Amino acid sequence: MSVIHDPELARLLAALHAESDDQAAAMKIHDIQRSKAAYPPTEDEVKAFRPQAGRARS
Repeated sequence: MSVIHDPELARLLAALHAESDDQAAAMKIHDIQRSKAAYPPTEDEVKAFRPQAGRARS
């Protein structure tokens, strides 16, 4: 058990950290790919990369 002594909260926190780590890895890959590109992103590419405002995460 963690320092917070709440197993459910510890589970949620671990899931949040895992999701954050996944996002950081995806951003790093994206940055590497973009640095190799010789053109700016299209409007559709920008929209595809950005999360939808107000969209609930599961």
